Amino acid sequence: MGKNSPWWLALIQGLVALGFGLFMLLDPTAASAVIGVLAAIYLLVAGTVHTIRGLARRRVVKRMNVMLIRGIIGLVVGGIILVLALFNIGTLAFGYTILAIGLIIFGAVGLFSDLFQRKGKPLAWGPLLVNLALLVWGVLVFFGRSQNLNLAVISGWILLIIGVVLVWTLLGRKDEPTESDVAP
Repeated sequence: MGKNSPWWLALIQGLVALGFGLFMLLDPTAASAVIGVLAAIYLLVAGTVHTIRGLARRRVVKRMNVMLIRGIIGLVVGGIILVLALFNIGTLAFGYTILAIGLIIFGAVGLFSDLFQRKGKPLAWGPLLVNLALLVWGVLVFFGRSQNLNLAVISGWILLIIGVVLVWTLLGRKDEPTESDVAP
């Protein structure tokens, strides 16, 4: 999260990731039945956070930005997966393929933004780790089903890592110095 972003956006996204991650690790059997829905809800929450931040930034910059595009990707992919699950449309393999592609794109766009749109700012390790985790999660969902990986446990660990990084980044965030903090 950027220093100008509302702190509660990172908190919501981090707590959702922590909660879903803990659920998947503590009860992988139940989680395996709803892993796609939980991932879709996470993408909806993350997409909403990025859309809000992107719209706020757009008011200042007056043009489309990567954060807004990323937010829309999260909202669309999360929405599609929820519709597929709620209305029992398509196969489970099709739903996992959509989820994997969505996670890969969402993570890749975030990595692009973290690495190439810093505008002279130092590299922020928290967002970089979160986006890398999302990209890896997408690749594991894409290839893991054919390898008989336990996606609930893997997804639980990835979401737990994402949640911890987001909350840790929030707790370690320092506000910009004010005029009273600067020596005369």
